[in-house]
Amino acid sequence: MDWNSKIAGYHDIADESPWTLQDLKLLLSVIDLTNLNLQETEESIAKLCQKADSSLGCVAAICVYPKFVPLVAELAPKINIAAVANFPTGDEKLSDVLKQIQNAIESGAKEIDVVFPFSTYFKDGKTDALEFVKQCKKTCGKKLLKVILEISEFASSDQIYTVSNEVIDCGANFLKTSTGKSKHGATLESASVMLLAIHSQEKRAAGFKASGGIKEIKQALAYVKLAKKIMGDEWLDPTHFRIGASHLIDNIFISASDLEN
Repeated sequence: MDWNSKIAGYHDIADESPWTLQDLKLLLSVIDLTNLNLQETEESIAKLCQKADSSLGCVAAICVYPKFVPLVAELAPKINIAAVANFPTGDEKLSDVLKQIQNAIESGAKEIDVVFPFSTYFKDGKTDALEFVKQCKKTCGKKLLKVILEISEFASSDQIYTVSNEVIDCGANFLKTSTGKSKHGATLESASVMLLAIHSQEKRAAGFKASGGIKEIKQALAYVKLAKKIMGDEWLDPTHFRIGASHLIDNIFISASDLEN
């Protein structure tokens, strides 16, 4: 497929028009408020939880390492908890990953963000990699499974499109761009390919999560506009669309305060 022509017009979707308070509230509602630094403490996670529910609204979820799930469940009982698994390298044993998922769910996680075993897939292990996704979904049951593709490891848009469709067929509820720990995070180009894969599915049931390096409001709104252009206005809610970010929320609060004053 000629992806250059297929996604032409999506690259420069951001514009310079001023955002509104409504834009900021929408962004807040789709944020997976994330803290995945290895040096995090209970104190820093507690500060994260304080940001999750504000006068501007609630975030979609708080995303943390599994060991912090019980603390988040205690401090932010109204907010969905997402726990990472097979993170960030994507090369852990399946049995260990399934234990991570099961323990996180038992501790209160409603969502699992699992790294796709991309190295296995690209080393002639396609069958094993896709079976990995199926087993993760089986363990998740009705809980939300977000599969992190780690798009920086893909050589082409064709690969991203193919794997996106395969992962959805294996039961993924969301496609996620990146761990935020690799060579680069989300890009509008890769996001457009993933969204077009979702759009190609008959029921268009899978969601999309942009993650990795999204700190500025303008950046985040570009992904909102991209999703709207490909999937339609009605698709822009937390059940279909997420943005994983750590620092974006602070910029939203600052901008909202400026707009309200």
